[in-house]
Amino acid sequence: MRQTIEGMMPHQTLAVFLEMLKKATREMPQDYFQLRVAGKDTPICRERVYCYELYHQLRVALPHDFHFSLTGEVDKSGHPIIRTSPLNRRKPDFLVHSTGNMKGNLLAAEVKPGIAGIRDMEKDIETLISCLDQANYEYGMLLIYGGRRPGWLGKLKRLAGQKTKFPDFRNRLLMYWHEKAGMSASEVTWGEIL
Repeated sequence: MRQTIEGMMPHQTLAVFLEMLKKATREMPQDYFQLRVAGKDTPICRERVYCYELYHQLRVALPHDFHFSLTGEVDKSGHPIIRTSPLNRRKPDFLVHSTGNMKGNLLAAEVKPGIAGIRDMEKDIETLISCLDQANYEYGMLLIYGGRRPGWLGKLKRLAGQKTKFPDFRNRLLMYWHEKAGMSASEVTWGEIL
């Protein structure tokens, strides 16, 4: 396994990031987890609202000497190195990477509400696999927030059972669930999915 900058191994740097992800998700206020809407009694999930607040909470939580940049929705269209589909038209929700460098990128993350459809989850997983396969990212992460565990877990099981590269990347593809505001996101194991 390659070493990242400053001599840390990717799994060590990932461990730091995951601890900060747990802290950031625990600090997520309810109004960003589900958006209250004028004229409606029930709040709704809005992925952008959740992602923007998560970005803020992560920036606050990450140590100042963290070796990577956290960026949101970097468009790879027209990138001089990444020119093949599907990655050249995709924007992962978060990148934890070394800007200006295609070596030593730590993590690409996609976020989906637990009520998302299977096609939306499939598209995000394809994006993550492309980041691992084509763009030199060490890890990919699908972070699901809210929803009922049996519902979205069933969708992931169906996707894993299809003829895709999904299970081929299980050592580098992480799944996390942020059940509700005030709680930390927790890992979903491959044993639960396969």
